[in-house]
Amino acid sequence: MVVNLDYAIAPGATYPGPVQQVLSALGFLARDSAALGLPETRLVLAGDSAGAQIAAQTAAVIANPEYAQRVGVSPDIGSARIVGALLYCGIYDISEIGRNGGLLGWFVGSAGWAYSGKRDWRGAPHFQTLSVTPHLTRDFPPAFVSAGNADPLGPQSVALARKLDQAGVAVTTLFFAADHRPPLGHEYQFDLDTEAGQQALDQSAAWLRRLPR
Repeated sequence: MVVNLDYAIAPGATYPGPVQQVLSALGFLARDSAALGLPETRLVLAGDSAGAQIAAQTAAVIANPEYAQRVGVSPDIGSARIVGALLYCGIYDISEIGRNGGLLGWFVGSAGWAYSGKRDWRGAPHFQTLSVTPHLTRDFPPAFVSAGNADPLGPQSVALARKLDQAGVAVTTLFFAADHRPPLGHEYQFDLDTEAGQQALDQSAAWLRRLPR
């Protein structure tokens, strides 16, 4: 069963509003799982792009109470309920991204301002907790991480997978050689007319089937 969670977007909602909303929804699903026909223990968080960041951060604050306290959220669902995180093309560390200017720098600057509510978002201490990678622990759920070789955010996924592995988390990856043709841009996995898109779908489904039931 799939439950699609929506969240309020910036600038109408600022950080960590979407994480709080997802945690609230997860609490509801956990409390009413029987009435909703959901499995009692098996929940997988999944997301793409901004959704991947929110899914990863949600998994991280559930797994790491100290991090949850720093973010300012109080999960009412235990880490045992989350058995996996399926993450495509996300942002997981804002400390350096976009500093080199260009189109990516403009986008990151605009998005950071909107989401933090502060023009000088890089100087806002609380907003720095948006970065997930410094707060990973071995209690983070098993993860599937992927991004395209031509995605400007691709290095973020590679770094996340490396940090997860270093933390002792079971991580499965789908990355592509730098010279892969055709180049695979942001959200490449949605194009199911391509071999890479089909590969992403097949490997994601196979990974999900291997998770605890």
